[in-house]
Order: sequence, then structure tokens, then C-alpha cells
Amino acid sequence: HLSALLRKEEIVISYTGRDYKEIFQSFKNEKFLSYIGTIDDVEISDDFDYLVHNISYIKTGMTYGGSANSKFTISIKWRESIDELKYVNSQVDRILKKCDIDNKNSVYERIKVLHDYIVENVEYDTTLKNENAYSALKKGSSTCQGYSLLFYKLLTEAGIKCRYITGTGISSKDTGPHGWN
Repeated sequence: HLSALLRKEEIVISYTGRDYKEIFQSFKNEKFLSYIGTIDDVEISDDFDYLVHNISYIKTGMTYGGSANSKFTISIKWRESIDELKYVNSQVDRILKKCDIDNKNSVYERIKVLHDYIVENVEYDTTLKNENAYSALKKGSSTCQGYSLLFYKLLTEAGIKCRYITGTGISSKDTGPHGWN
């Protein structure tokens, strides 16, 4: 779990059990995401929702060393580096102070001021190249994923329970993948 929080791009696990094939199959079927999902704490914004939706892809491999000694390799391509995550976290703190979250009287007021901040400071990226909270903050441009991940971080750090979900967005003009809070 710590490897995921630190945005490690390669995780190597040594295993000495006879059920190595079943273990590898679970990694291959991306059940590794559910293992990352055990970092699911509504008190922090670097948890499951933020972690999983910052993974671009996962590639798994296995080396069998004989006598049931196996080595699993999980390569992760992150949408956001650890340095970019640190930038996001520092900017989230700055935005919360700027929006004076602690002095808002209701949850609605806190949600509204954070929503308005994003709407006023981030433009939708029609090139679909900017897709994370970092690009939303650093470049002022992102897709729905970046909007939603930034909003997730802001709400969670403001003490408001939030989830990030994905699905298919349907409009009168188009249908495609979409993310919401």
C-alpha cells in the first residue's frame, strides 16, 4: 500500500506459496486495484478513489524460481507523479484557506464555494491530454476526471465525505466515459 501512496512505478513481490498461479491470475485480472482499495479512508484525500483513478494502466508479470519461489512484478503508469501529488496537496491547502472554508456555516456553503472555485479557475480540456488534478491546478485545464479528482480532494480535505465514480455520460450530442463526485 505504501508503494502506491508513494507512486512507485514498479512493485516487486516475492512469494513462496504453491498457489502462485492463482495469486498471479488475481493480479492479471486487476484485482490488485482492490488491494490498493484497502487504503480507503474518508479522512484523507490520497485514498482509494484518488489512487485508483490516477492509474493510467497496470501491467503484471511473474517469474517462477522453482520450489514454489515466485516473483510478481506489477508495473503501474501513474497519471500523476509523487511531486505532482505534493503540488496538488499544497494547492488544495492554499485553496481551502483562500476560500475560508473554516468560516462557512453550512456544508452547502463549503461545497458551493469549492465548486465555484473550480468552475472559475479550470477550463475543460477538449484535447483530452490533461486528465488529473495536477493539470487542473497547474495548467488551469483538465477533463472531467481532473475536475472530479480536484473536487474530491477539496471536499475530503474540507471534511466533507465524497466519492469519485465513473460511468457513461449521455447527452443530446454524445455518449462516452465520464467521472462524477
